[in-house]
Amino acid sequence: MSEARMKHHVKKPFKEDGEYILYWMQSTQRVENNFALAYAIEAANATNKPLRVVFCVARAFKDANERHYAFMLEGLKSLSGSFKRIGVDFQIEIGEFFEVVQSHLPKAAAFIMDKAYLRHLRTLRRLLAKEAEKHSLYTVEIDSELIVPLEQISDKLEYAARTIRPKIMKQVDDFLDEAIIRPLNIRSFQKPKVVEMPLEDVIERLNIDRTVRKTHYFHGGEKEAQKQLERFLEEKLENYHESNDPGKHANSKLSPYLHFGHISLLTIYKRVEEKIANNEVPLHAAEAFIEQLLVRRTLSFNFVWHLEGYDRFETMTHPWAYETMNVHVGDKREHLYTLRDYEKGETHDPYFNAAMREMMETGHMHNYMRMYWGKQIILWSRDYKEAYETILYLNNKYFLDGRDPNSYAGVAWCFGRHDRAFQEREIFGKLRPLTKNGLKRKFDMDKYIAYTKHL
Repeated sequence: MSEARMKHHVKKPFKEDGEYILYWMQSTQRVENNFALAYAIEAANATNKPLRVVFCVARAFKDANERHYAFMLEGLKSLSGSFKRIGVDFQIEIGEFFEVVQSHLPKAAAFIMDKAYLRHLRTLRRLLAKEAEKHSLYTVEIDSELIVPLEQISDKLEYAARTIRPKIMKQVDDFLDEAIIRPLNIRSFQKPKVVEMPLEDVIERLNIDRTVRKTHYFHGGEKEAQKQLERFLEEKLENYHESNDPGKHANSKLSPYLHFGHISLLTIYKRVEEKIANNEVPLHAAEAFIEQLLVRRTLSFNFVWHLEGYDRFETMTHPWAYETMNVHVGDKREHLYTLRDYEKGETHDPYFNAAMREMMETGHMHNYMRMYWGKQIILWSRDYKEAYETILYLNNKYFLDGRDPNSYAGVAWCFGRHDRAFQEREIFGKLRPLTKNGLKRKFDMDKYIAYTKHL
């Protein structure tokens, strides 16, 4: 594993009197290509100690609801079986992140964390690293989210895909080594009580919004993620260059699994490269997918890493975008809608209503429709800040992949982030416009509406 994946918070020798190597798993909820897990196993074997993996199910998490928790808990049940096979002491506890992890530090010999990118999770890791230092614990944070580690790519906020693309592509081949999960010298496993409980019973113990129910269109877990990947590779990748068409359903639908760490970006990338090498897919289709998978996703992580206010209207986009919004804030809006109107699907636009239905029923929305959906909310809001907050609220509430670097960057894109200025027009100003007539002209939208009616 490359040292570039590692951030050393506390450099100390492993404690000889420690009872176990401690790995706090949070963002990387899988075994395959989990570099933090691979390193933790190496540390356990080097010290001839068991490995303890701790996962905290927070009683509440900002913007998370039953839909998100159910998907995550399905994944944890699957992960428990994987850890049993390799002999990892897997402990799942319900509580607060800091208190749960802190309680395992005193008897640890070393402390390993997976890397975080969002502001509040980065802060949490710094606090836990300080706590580990009180116990003289070697502490390291390891990235398994991206292929090329972010700090290897750029030390600044990148303007757009065109500025970050060459920086990624010139290094990608240097980071294709996979995480090797070796057998543990000392095996230890007890089935976590949370896994033994019915999912409904676990959710009852949490302080979360239960109005957004579990989706039956996606099931969480590493095995489910692998199935989704193979379906995409066999059935859709060859047509990915047409993925903007909402009626053709060529999207991968892998984003929920990437969000919860049920599958690795590296795993997906290498399988696509295999398809290219075996001449099983058109190169232009595969390259279109790699652009989204590798370049656009990394750009989103760069956005939340380097911009403190990535989730605030006042700071999330470029100066030129704020200037054009200031000019057009007083433009007359033909339609004004409320959150209730959106959630009830009661706008004048059948395409927007269909997209809302897809999102609310499945936890997913066709990628092109996400862009169109956000742009229409800009048109139908009293001002741009209200539009931003509405889009972000609905995004984080209903999407399984909400509350993600991709989500924050995607919402900011509606307001010009990672984009360029267009010819000026009403309301949008110089922001890129997406219109109903444009949808009708480019795509057979009747197919998309017919699809959403059967959800």
